[in-house]
Formats: sequence, structure tokens, C-alpha cells
Amino acid sequence: MSSGTPQPASTLRRTRPPHVPVAPPAVTVRPASARTLRHVVLGVVAFFAGGAFGLPAATRGLDPTAGTAVGMGAMVLAALGVVLLVRRWGRSLVAEIELGYTTSRPRSAAWWWGHGPRRGRSVDWDLSGLWYLRPSGEVRAAPLPTPLPAGWYTSPRDPARLELWTGCQWSGLLGARTDGLLPL
Repeated sequence: MSSGTPQPASTLRRTRPPHVPVAPPAVTVRPASARTLRHVVLGVVAFFAGGAFGLPAATRGLDPTAGTAVGMGAMVLAALGVVLLVRRWGRSLVAEIELGYTTSRPRSAAWWWGHGPRRGRSVDWDLSGLWYLRPSGEVRAAPLPTPLPAGWYTSPRDPARLELWTGCQWSGLLGARTDGLLPL
């Protein structure tokens, strides 16, 4: 069934919180969210470096108008790349959460622009109830006991759908599936 089709509440209700393994799980999500977060940071650096060095270089070798257009085009492409990397990071993070671990621990984040009541606004995260691992699988921190670890739960806004709980607040991101694939 399509992720956009609401399922009957009886088929979506969680009878228990998302599974957090007793032992550290294997890092199976590829790319790991920590690696994609590094790519986001490199993309942001490339965006600003392209603007700081690319625009003057492009205008030197070309007509000023053409050089500016080339430089601005490169910055637009870099910005689009950063947006796609942020979305990829978010998908990796949620896929890891579904498996009871994470390789990155954001304190505040949102990557689902245009979806949900928190459209474009960042939400707070508390992933301390999950295993915190390095991409290699080495344990950084064991999960702390928490009544509701981050994951998909029946939404308080729409009981027929699941909503992503960040460990400390509702994200506003609704979905009908729990396979780590966000309805973006």
C-alpha cells in the first residue's frame, strides 16, 4: 500500500515502544547518518567557498555579467546539493532510529520542509534512549532508560497515522509506514 494512504488505526497502533536492542546492533544503514552529516557540513563549506572564491574567479575570466551568472549558477547548484544531502541525512537518521541506534545525535533538526504542522521549523531531539554508535559499530554510549525512545508512534493528532516522536516532542511528520522511508 502507498505511504500516503491512511491505514486503519488498529493496524498502526504500537503495542509497545520501538525496539531498542539489549546488545549493540550492527550498523546496517548505509550510508550511516554520521557520514551523511559530514557530507552536509562539507557541502555547506563548498557552498561558501564557491561564493567567496568562485564568483571573483568567474568574473575575472569572463565578461562581468557572464562571470556573475556562472558564479551564481554554481552557488545555486551547491545549495541544491546541500538540500539533497540534508534530506539524505534525515532519511539515514530515521532508518537508524527504527533499528534502535543512531550514529549522529542532533539536538535540533528538521529536514522535511513543506510537510506537517512544524513546516520549515526545527524540532528538538533526544536520542539518548537509543544506542549511540560510530559508523564502524563501536559503541559511543549505551541507551539510557527512557519511557518513550525516539521512533514512530500512533499520532495524537491523527490516530489513524503514525507520527515521528523525537524522544522529547512530536515532530509533526506523519507517515503510514515504519520502514524508515519518510513520506517526503
